[in-house]
Amino acid sequence: MRGQEPMLSRRALLQLVGGSGLCLAAKPALLAEETAAGSSGTFSVYLSIRPDGRIEISTPNAEMGQGTYDALAKIVAEELDADWAHVDIILSGANPDMANPHLRSQTTGNSEAVRGYWPILRETGAAARIMLVAAAAARWGVSPDDCTTAASLVRHGSKSLAYGELAGDAVRLPIPVKPALKPRADWTLLGRDLPRKETAAKVRGSAVFGIDVRMPGMMVAALAMPDAAWGDFDADGLEAARAAPGVRTVAPVLGGHAVIAPDFWTAQTAARLISYAPKSAEAALPSSDALEGRIAEALADDSAPAVLFSGVGGGTQLEGSRAAVAAAADGARLFDARYTVPWLAHGALEPLACTALFEGNALRVWVPSQAPKAVADMAARLTGLKAEQINIHRTFLGGGFGRKWNTDFAQQAIEAAMAVPGTPVKVIWNRQQDGGHDFYRPAVHGSVRASLDDGGRITSWSNVVAGQSLTRRWQPYMKADAPDNTLQKPLPYAVGAVHLESRAVDLPVPIGWWRSVAHAPTCFFIETAMDEMAALTGNDPLAYRLQHLDDARARAVLIALGKVMDWPQPKQPGMGQGIALSAGYESWCAIGVSVRLTDNALTIERIAAVVDCGLALEPENVRRQIIGGIVFGLGAALDGKVSFSEGQASVSGIVDLGALSPAGMPEIMVELIGDHDAPGGVGEVGTPGIAPALCNAIAAAGGARLRALPVSAAGISVTV
Repeated sequence: MRGQEPMLSRRALLQLVGGSGLCLAAKPALLAEETAAGSSGTFSVYLSIRPDGRIEISTPNAEMGQGTYDALAKIVAEELDADWAHVDIILSGANPDMANPHLRSQTTGNSEAVRGYWPILRETGAAARIMLVAAAAARWGVSPDDCTTAASLVRHGSKSLAYGELAGDAVRLPIPVKPALKPRADWTLLGRDLPRKETAAKVRGSAVFGIDVRMPGMMVAALAMPDAAWGDFDADGLEAARAAPGVRTVAPVLGGHAVIAPDFWTAQTAARLISYAPKSAEAALPSSDALEGRIAEALADDSAPAVLFSGVGGGTQLEGSRAAVAAAADGARLFDARYTVPWLAHGALEPLACTALFEGNALRVWVPSQAPKAVADMAARLTGLKAEQINIHRTFLGGGFGRKWNTDFAQQAIEAAMAVPGTPVKVIWNRQQDGGHDFYRPAVHGSVRASLDDGGRITSWSNVVAGQSLTRRWQPYMKADAPDNTLQKPLPYAVGAVHLESRAVDLPVPIGWWRSVAHAPTCFFIETAMDEMAALTGNDPLAYRLQHLDDARARAVLIALGKVMDWPQPKQPGMGQGIALSAGYESWCAIGVSVRLTDNALTIERIAAVVDCGLALEPENVRRQIIGGIVFGLGAALDGKVSFSEGQASVSGIVDLGALSPAGMPEIMVELIGDHDAPGGVGEVGTPGIAPALCNAIAAAGGARLRALPVSAAGISVTV
């Protein structure tokens, strides 16, 4: 047993935290609930131990395939010295005391799950373990220092007590202020790959996703929505839909109408009777060409509203940054290129679905949400109910990728349920609606200008990007000259003067968070430009990057990738290798691609990635996440593009998203390097680098230098 910890009573803890002006929600792991004293064994919002020894760990994050369901629970269980076979994992609902300390909200995104909750969940398990030992020591009349723990037992000599026997007494004890954490050498769960606990339920079909919710007397709602992704419309055919066989009612909801019936087929058949016409016939909604034209105009106009990536963002600092990079480039050899990436849809495998039950003075919602607290807040505004009258139940998510941060589909379910009080209603989107009413990844245009010395070294770099800004759209409270980090990300290279400028363009296209957000466009611009400059100066692309890198972790992943790729391979007609480096979420990822190009027929022979994500809590799951991110980005790079005609999106199903079939997937190898004290994010860092690595490989194989995505727009198609 580790040395005895300083203790603090609940009253003293409340006084101390309250007096310091800190928010209690910021340290929920240290607050065992007063009402839990006794047999219930509730140590915190995350941890309860039942008398029968079952350990219930509530995961604060959404499980959408990325593995945090197990990973977060393992962190608690490791410090608790729990028998993993005794652990039951519970999907949490909306709970402000479960706010991610990094994000200060209960949301799943930005690769923050393990990174954000890592310290607080370790403390949760460690504090509970110390309290359980203290309870056992008190029963035996021995010192806690003479006790040990393992496999959900406290031991002293030949005696042992199970955690379930001790929990009721333990929760009455003072809580350790700074519980001692287990040294890494003593870990038995973290750093190892174990079968995931939810896998069996998913294989057997018993895991409940949003679309799977079933309740007695439940009705199903299909949606009628305009074809256009935005605009104001009048509905026609409402009475015909209401009179259709089996329809209970038709209710106005956000973005359209919900047709409520006993089953989806009946509801959707009636929903197809509803049509929409623009309220104003003054002008058609703009097309993609017109919208992108406005982005291009902003990129070309130095008088357009602009902010810096960091710093104050506007005024003299903006002009000063422009002047500094211009001075560094004066008289030097220049590189100047324009790049574009398109709007993209999310394409989660599970269509949007949500169930709500409104009973006048209470509301219950079953939702596959990345942001349950946002759903609860929206529900309170919509219904006028108090927080304690609203109960959010979170299901598994069949993919999210940022789309399920939004609350629109939950709002529709609540509005439909309010039309039939006392009856649960499940709203289900169809595939066409999922693609046609997405919150799309913004289209972004970028200008890269760099100056080069006589040896080819970069002496200045200017990135100017234009597009719709997520910061401006979803954080309207931000000042106009505030830095914008949703249009681009930092330059990873050491190149002298650097200027990073963002120009937000106000367009009507609905936009939202998409896996890796601004990292994907930024990485495409930077890494294709780096390859072009290497070729321009007669340098090897890998060596050229290393010349401009100071960060030891960045250099390490690139050097390791070179070994994995056997870089450089001998030149062969139609064969090429490409690389790219991406950074973000406290992780580094280098990706290499080998291709064969015959005319415009592309075969991807192999993909390799080397990742330094800090501490890998579940190495095999980390590899899967990197592979998943690569596959996600690869489909988008090859054929992912959303265009608009009179406001109507071109996406009507998974087939339109550029996703590769299993038969078309190349071999993907992932190597993990680096060993640090804390974990980095892995859910998104694999996505940005695949597009530039692929385009660089195409150029190396004798193809054109591609400055616009997707690859298919250049007439290149993938062969199996």
